Amino acid sequence: MILAPTITETIVPTLDVEATERRDALLLQAKDISEVSDRIDFDTATETAKEISSFLKKIEEQRETAKKPFYEIGKAIDALAKEISTSLNAEEKRLAELLGAFVAEERRKAEDAKRKADAEAVLIAAKAREEAAKAARTASTQAEAERAVDDVRAEAAKEIKALQKTVVAAAPKKVEGGRLTKTIEITVTDIQLLLKESPGLVILTPNEKAIKAIISESPNIQIPGISHRTIEKFNL
Repeated sequence: MILAPTITETIVPTLDVEATERRDALLLQAKDISEVSDRIDFDTATETAKEISSFLKKIEEQRETAKKPFYEIGKAIDALAKEISTSLNAEEKRLAELLGAFVAEERRKAEDAKRKADAEAVLIAAKAREEAAKAARTASTQAEAERAVDDVRAEAAKEIKALQKTVVAAAPKKVEGGRLTKTIEITVTDIQLLLKESPGLVILTPNEKAIKAIISESPNIQIPGISHRTIEKFNL
């Protein structure tokens, strides 16, 4: 099995007080700036933006440094699990499909047997009614007629019960913990044809990189189906 280093204590990431205080101070400093209307405002906003950018950069560097060992361990564990499981996953899928085909065929046979038994039971019941009516007509007394009808019905019930036993015998055996499931697997052979014939079955996504490149070269261009605007930001 996969061996991993033992972690003897619960690891809970924390923020130090200095980082929290610095964040809160920068938030207050930034919220004091509601507009930039002159050079003094510009310098103040620039300095504040630089401080925020510098602080965020440090936080990101520390996040990556703190997370990297655990990320590398996670990748190594995933790789080991994939190495040992890939071939077995394929065999599991193959065997499941073989078993599924067998169980499906067994169920088909059982359903056929039940349909035939039900049809034959209808015929037996109809025949029994005819024979019972005939026996009642030919009987000498009422008691003899009743006995004859009971005998015919009993024989018919016996035959129907025998049919029901064959249906039970034909039922597929249940496997503990197993069940037959159905999944649909598709292969798209011609995406353009599918889009043309059934557009609702295709999800279209715009090529944003190409669109932005075209607009960057020609800012005033009008592309059908697209509206755009240029956002100006002063990055530090």
